[in-house]
Amino acid sequence: MTETPPPDDRQPEDDRLDELLAEVRSSPVPEAPDLTDRVVRAARWQRGVRGVLMSVTAVVTAVAEGIGAMLGVRHHKHGGDE
Repeated sequence: MTETPPPDDRQPEDDRLDELLAEVRSSPVPEAPDLTDRVVRAARWQRGVRGVLMSVTAVVTAVAEGIGAMLGVRHHKHGGDE
């Protein structure tokens, strides 16, 4: 855990954050005995879907670049040299 900065370094945002976190700290933690199972199940199906989406994205990008090359359209990537 990070240390609290000295009072002279504190900003108004720090005070507001302390207020909000105090509310969270005082709230009881809800019991969810099956939480781990739900998180693992969600991660497993998302992992499978991610692979499919990455593949589809690669194919669509390749097709778009191929069509652009056939039509002579130049694609400028953001942040690169022109």
